[in-house]
Amino acid sequence: MVVPPAAAIGIVSMLVRAILVLIAAGPATVPAAETSAEDAATKPTKPIARRGCEFIDGTLVPRLVMGVRRVKGPDIGALVVRSGPASDADVVTALPLFRPYYVIARTAGPANDRRVLIQDGYSAAEPLGWVDERHVEPFRSRYAYTYAPQARDHVADLHDTSQASYERLLGQQNGDAEARKELVLIRERVPKNGLASWNPLAIDDLVPFIELRQPNDEIEREYPDTTPTHRFGIRNENRIVHMGAIVGGPKEIPPPDEVSGLEMVFVVDETESMKPFFEGVAAFVENVGKAVAQQNGQVKLAICYYTDGPAGTRVTATRLQAVKGEQDAVRLGKDVRNHKEKLPPGDYAFPPERMLEGLRDSIRKAGFTPGARAFVAVVGDTGHDPADAASKAALVREVADLIREHGVHVFFAHVGRRTTEHDKLFEKDAQAVRESVVGLGLPEDRVVYQPVGVATLAKDLGDAEAQAAARRRERLREIQRIESRTPYTEPGPVLLEQLAAAGITLEQFESRHMQFYVPSRGWLFHPISPQDGHAQRPQFRELFFMAPAEQKAVDALFVHLQAKLAAGTMRIDHDQALRTFATALADAAETPDLAQRVQKHWTGITPSKRSIGVFLEDVLGVRLKAALPYPVEQPTAQRATKEEIQTLGTRIGRLRQQLSPDARSNAFWFEASVLVP
Repeated sequence: MVVPPAAAIGIVSMLVRAILVLIAAGPATVPAAETSAEDAATKPTKPIARRGCEFIDGTLVPRLVMGVRRVKGPDIGALVVRSGPASDADVVTALPLFRPYYVIARTAGPANDRRVLIQDGYSAAEPLGWVDERHVEPFRSRYAYTYAPQARDHVADLHDTSQASYERLLGQQNGDAEARKELVLIRERVPKNGLASWNPLAIDDLVPFIELRQPNDEIEREYPDTTPTHRFGIRNENRIVHMGAIVGGPKEIPPPDEVSGLEMVFVVDETESMKPFFEGVAAFVENVGKAVAQQNGQVKLAICYYTDGPAGTRVTATRLQAVKGEQDAVRLGKDVRNHKEKLPPGDYAFPPERMLEGLRDSIRKAGFTPGARAFVAVVGDTGHDPADAASKAALVREVADLIREHGVHVFFAHVGRRTTEHDKLFEKDAQAVRESVVGLGLPEDRVVYQPVGVATLAKDLGDAEAQAAARRRERLREIQRIESRTPYTEPGPVLLEQLAAAGITLEQFESRHMQFYVPSRGWLFHPISPQDGHAQRPQFRELFFMAPAEQKAVDALFVHLQAKLAAGTMRIDHDQALRTFATALADAAETPDLAQRVQKHWTGITPSKRSIGVFLEDVLGVRLKAALPYPVEQPTAQRATKEEIQTLGTRIGRLRQQLSPDARSNAFWFEASVLVP
């Protein structure tokens, strides 16, 4: 069969576009509904200016968001990041859900078309890019919660409303832990197999429950967030915590192998009828090199050939070679262009060829990286020699085993007339490989056969690689779901109703590793937990976060306060202490303007209440459980005793030890209990 060289070169356009898509997307999960990967690959990415993070209005609490998946929202697999705020800006990456990102800018527009610029740093770091505001949830304080790790008598539950929390509490007063369970939105799942407690530490850890409550939220007088403790016989204050909870699937399935760069093998019939394709393959390789140079990606290629003939001469298989840029590609393309077609001697000059042997040896020789995005294209017009049926069946099984071992997607591109018995062998052999692959438990679409013509070859090859890429992205999405979900929560009756309304069964929720963000409310202490004196066992462990720059600034403030207390007085110059904090924060963040911003918030505090303690609580957003320190209200009163001064100094020393950036350099989340005397 003779193919015009121009038609063979047409392979380049579709395949290079697919290569560009895969290089640009990398191993991240990009939801198909969110973006066109081709757009991501063809538009240049402009650098985004570096800047510090924003703050929650009226405070110095960094503004954070996390990517979320909502029951009534789009089923996103990751947080899609674009190079600009426009909805059609090119996609630069995709990030994990359910972890914090700093906000450094926002756009003002229609509610369904707002964007948020995010980065990983508190100060002027390298921006990650713009994300859709609909797919993120803003943090409203510094606080988050996990289930308390100590032994408790009852599992915790969360509710949709404060009213539901009260009604369930009333139902449980008579000792029935399951009373009004139909009101439960989310239940705590009892960990199995010694599962460790959820213990976030770094910023890239998953966030369990984030606090939603704001001081200016409307108070429900009939269902207050703090119980009338005498009425309910609860000695401790038992407040309702407003939380954004993450509800995850329970199945403990080990995640698949990580996926690395793109690796492609072409297995080409090198007999005389296939000669016109050599030029097309060479041009393809050279264009891949250009794509790699533009996108700074990772691609490996191998060009293999097969024919017929005596044993040992039938296959030319080569190892994958890294294509790092145009020079590598030109060299490899030249080798392909100079390749000579073979006309086997004697009876071997006639079809069929050793197609399956060529495929087997090419996969073996390639040297695929474990977990690589591996794609093999077989281009030929006749199948494998059927003379020895037993050995051919064994060869099919060998090929299927290699496909499973290396995670390969194989595309059989059948060119030629496809009319003679020898021609039809190509399709029969491809079908045999597919059946063997399915018998090994792999999906049928791992092996694709398609007859192609001269005019459609380029399009069909491109479509095949695009479909394989889509399947890989779906695999990555599954990995993302497994890695981001929590085994600590399960849907209660109320959430199950919401899932059913969205067309999601409990089986789907669990088997598809679904995880949703759900606003909820829960009692800090279990309403009917046994009381030991005044100490009840809290259901939730409270966490708060500090950026590294803030840790350094607070540490400098503590050092300053300790030095004053060491002088034997509690008469602190709060203005001077504040200046110490402001200077340290601006220096640590490498943002001089921060000192002025700190001073502005400081002077905004009512003069009679202006103190370091009030500043840390009201402006920095850290809820302190002790005076650290507050103004001496009666200057003429008896001076503090030496023991009182030492006690406060010891308290500050303990706080410094807990929050010191040197002690826990990778810490982002801290136990709120360290703020308790």
